[in-house]
Amino acid sequence: MKRELMFVVGSVAFLLALVIGVQFLWQTAQSQPQIPNELVVRPFVEIRFESPSDWKSEMRGSCVAYIPKGGRVAKVTVTRSDGTRIDHQVASTGSVVVCENIVHVDTVGRGF
Repeated sequence: MKRELMFVVGSVAFLLALVIGVQFLWQTAQSQPQIPNELVVRPFVEIRFESPSDWKSEMRGSCVAYIPKGGRVAKVTVTRSDGTRIDHQVASTGSVVVCENIVHVDTVGRGF
């Protein structure tokens, strides 16, 4: 009887921990900004990083890749030759790659 009671209590504790864990993961996912999965390639005349300190850079061949630091979402504004400005929210898994006057914006990191 005591053994059966311990089994039931252990099972209930396990299920409760599982429910709490799933709820935590769901709330964490909901609190993250929803970033559209975009892969944009376009000529540009200016690029502005909203907070330059939120980005790290590295060379990729003759191009420069910019990646958001620290698991944060970062914003970049691309100005086209006609003066049009386009803002992009880039996830920490995404990147902005600049090759001469062409910018490649991968907002979530699945395109390059």
